[in-house]
Amino acid sequence: MSSGAVLGFECEWFDEISGKLNILYLQYFIDDNTIQILTDTRTFLARIFYPDVTVTDLFVGNSITVYKRCITIKQYANAATTKYMQAREVHMLVVLGSEGRNSLGQVLKEASAHSLKTAKMKSIGVDMPDIGACAGDFVLQVVGYNGKESEKYIPAVEALGTFVTCSVVKHADMTSIMARKSAIPVSDSEACTLCIIKPHVMRDQRAGDVIDSILAQGYEIGAIYSVHLTSSIAEELFGVYKEVYPKFTASIEHLISSPCLALKVTSPSNSFDLVERFREFCGPLNPELARTLRKGTLRATFGRSYEENAVHCTDLVEDAPMECRYVFDMLASL
Repeated sequence: MSSGAVLGFECEWFDEISGKLNILYLQYFIDDNTIQILTDTRTFLARIFYPDVTVTDLFVGNSITVYKRCITIKQYANAATTKYMQAREVHMLVVLGSEGRNSLGQVLKEASAHSLKTAKMKSIGVDMPDIGACAGDFVLQVVGYNGKESEKYIPAVEALGTFVTCSVVKHADMTSIMARKSAIPVSDSEACTLCIIKPHVMRDQRAGDVIDSILAQGYEIGAIYSVHLTSSIAEELFGVYKEVYPKFTASIEHLISSPCLALKVTSPSNSFDLVERFREFCGPLNPELARTLRKGTLRATFGRSYEENAVHCTDLVEDAPMECRYVFDMLASL
């Protein structure tokens, strides 16, 4: 595209107050990395530099947050944008079977090392023979840039082992695959706990390090689901912590700022103290305190502040199945 070019994207935004699904048109100005959002009849957001939105975020199926509004990119708005984006992007599908789950962290780190962005991730609840995936497998959408170099990306991911299935997928096919329902039932008696890797860790592409730290402690990842929380969903899920968490409102604002990665953490022994042990491994809510008193915990290692303290984990044993069911059964089925 020439100097002064503008990319156009058709988007959706669900207004939780009115209950209305709105169609928006986002314009991205390449010269100065500014954005503008329009409706059919008016300017929704005047042209502005918004540092949390970059051109690498603007691919079909991804979601961004602009002033607390969760906006999903549905399609490119014109032929010029379609040509530009498809020429610079390569979308890959990575399937981790049951034998490869423990390599999830390695896959994420390998992708980052090769300038790949891991977008949506989920466990699947039913067989998907068309993509070589079975119920319980992990499916990851990986995005690379500069399609001419796509050949170098596939060996980088496949090198992790024969249990990894990796293939280049067309835009339309990828959108269809990642939009399929992926609910994973969770029973009240299941020994599990919820861990949510927070947005700042995801943006820094350190989720692989967090996951490897969890696995190194002997835990297992039973299910994954990348989710972009809205204000109402975050407040419903974390409402029980409102009187417990310092800076609760600021923490919610961080949680909705961009996608998170939810993990259903399990243990081979199905031990009754799983929730308590994992909470101890996450460390104190304040990362500074964690670095003083609980070195080696997740928050000591990856946390920045109360709001950006790396992970959420279930606090009480009785809440664990409920929190896991809320994410992996209810949210994943929407």
